[in-house]
Order: sequence, then C-alpha cells, then structure tokens
Amino acid sequence: MPSDVINPRIISAFYAVPREIFMPDNMHDAAYIDDFVQLDERHFMLPPVTTAKLLDKANIQPQDKVLVIDCANGYTLALVAHLADDVTGLESSITLAEQAQANIAALNLNNVKITTGDLQLGCREYAPYNKILILGKIADAPDNLALQLVQGGQVITITGDSNNSLGYITVYNKYDDKLGGVQYEQVIARELKEFSKSKDFVF
Repeated sequence: MPSDVINPRIISAFYAVPREIFMPDNMHDAAYIDDFVQLDERHFMLPPVTTAKLLDKANIQPQDKVLVIDCANGYTLALVAHLADDVTGLESSITLAEQAQANIAALNLNNVKITTGDLQLGCREYAPYNKILILGKIADAPDNLALQLVQGGQVITITGDSNNSLGYITVYNKYDDKLGGVQYEQVIARELKEFSKSKDFVF
C-alpha cells in the first residue's frame, strides 16, 4: 500500500481481499510485487500501487453504483465490492469473466454482477452509475460513457501515450452530458487495447 493512500476504507479492502487467489498458479508468492501480472495475451492486472491510487482518486462511497470496465479475473472488482453496495464488472473475455465470477463467489461477495461485452460500449443494462472505473490506460476521453453516468458522475481511469510506460490518473466529471477531465499523478500503466480501436467501429 503506497504511503500516500491513507483512506481507511481502501486499506481495509486491501486487507480483506487476498490478491494471491487472483494470481496465476505459478505466481502466488509474487502477489504483491508492484508490477503488471499478465493474465492472457491482451489482459493484465494492474500493479497494486496503481490500483490503490486509482481507488483513492475514485473516492467511492457505500451508496455509489459502480461499473468496473476491464474487470479481468475480478481482483479490483472485489476491492470495489468492499467500498460500494452495487458493483458491476464488464469484461471482454468470457474465460476471464468466468474466472472473476468464481473468485467473487469464493469470497462470498453478493453485491457484484459480472457481464461480458465490448468494453468501449460500457454496460447500459445496469446504468446509470455514480462511478465508472476503466482499468487501463486510454488515449481519449470516453465521451460515449457520459450517457451511462448520473449527473455529476465520474469516470476514473489512466490517460497517456500508448508508447509510454506511465500515465496520469484522470478523473472525468459529467456536467450537462459532457465529460471534463482533470489529470493527477503519474502511475505505471499499460494501454487498454480495446480502447485503442477506431471509434468508427463503435456504434
């Protein structure tokens, strides 16, 4: 846990969720090394410090309805489930979504729904949300997700150049159906491939 993340609810969530159960079988001993964990060709778990700082900026409250985009096998989803009462995970990989479902069930977290689909499109089925977390680095504001937020809702993600190993934690606030972003500190980040696709293919 980074020293500048002092929110007791986030610290409690990290203690409550054993990261090692989400790790590949040969990496249990490396669960808390501050690096990416590759889950398949396109999907990864963010480093623990990046995850903690992202959640810190999200400032999730118990009453919030939260969508976690690119939930992978469910680690950050499980953390968020300790912070909010109503959580939805969106994953593009059916295999990882099934793993997430099993991991969430093993932890007896009953406030989580998991669905599969195009990450860029979000999840309209359970909208609107107070917060949308995108667990990877994106280049452009996800303007289409504004319609899935309540007024004053937020998208919390990492932005930056795909060729750089760093990105900025960015909070987009919704006002009048538009998103306005504020960049914060730099963190280690990787490009979220699904958001690098041309917007011409999103409809």
